[in-house]
Formats: sequence, structure tokens, C-alpha cells
Amino acid sequence: MSNQGGISLKSDSKSLKSDLKRLGDFKRKVTAVFTQLDLPISIYAATSRDRFRKPRTGMWEQLLEDFNLTAAHQVDLDTSFFVGDAGGRTGHSSGGVSKDHSCCDRDFATNVGIKFLTPEEYFLEEEPKPFVREFDPAKYINNASKYTC
Repeated sequence: MSNQGGISLKSDSKSLKSDLKRLGDFKRKVTAVFTQLDLPISIYAATSRDRFRKPRTGMWEQLLEDFNLTAAHQVDLDTSFFVGDAGGRTGHSSGGVSKDHSCCDRDFATNVGIKFLTPEEYFLEEEPKPFVREFDPAKYINNASKYTC
């Protein structure tokens, strides 16, 4: 599940030529990865700022529908996990570790109700790094309850 806002699928786009190039580049990369993995795998890519774009859950809902699954009955949310590079990690200048471009993957996993791991945590078994969320619903709800009428 990938946000791909740089790709437009609209034929009336002003930048149709560059959009088609980015789409072709994306397809080549995906094909190369799929070929190397040699696994049954599907990809979902959100190309607009709509209900499908992470951290919204539209791609997850589409996957459940496409594979005739229901989250409550056939997907074990307790053992499921999502690996993504947009985890809101803060980074640090010493050691040259840059911060993540967003926290949308971590927020997506939270919205779906599954565990989140960074690629380093999953593949390299590294310890979790500090992260920040631009918006934490739990904090908002806790603070909002103080101001009820």
C-alpha cells in the first residue's frame, strides 16, 4: 500500500507526458521487486488525496473487499502488522540519520488497528526509534474530555 501522489491517472492532466513517465517508472520498480520476491503479492497505490490515501483506510477496505475478507472474521488484527518507512521518526544530525518525511504509515496502521514496524525494525531487528505525530487522536480525545459542557 503506497501513496503515489506524483502519478496522475487522469487523461486530461496538464502534465500527461511526465505523469505517464512516473507511472512507467513506478510499474518498472514494482515489477522488479515482485520478480525478486517471487511471492503472491498485490499492490495498492493511492494517486489522489482521497479516502484511499494513507493514513486513511480506503486501501485497506478495498483489499478486504477484493479478497472477500472481513476484518472481524478472517483477518487476525492482533498478529497482523504493517511495515512502512513513514513512521514519524525524528532523526538526529549526529550519525547522519534524517527524519521521516511523514508519519502516515504509522498512522495508517493505527487507524486499521494493527501493529506498525519500520523496515529497520522488521528486517534488521533494530530497536524502535523516537517518533512524533502531527496529530494524535488519543491526546485530542483526552484533552477534549476536560472541556465538555
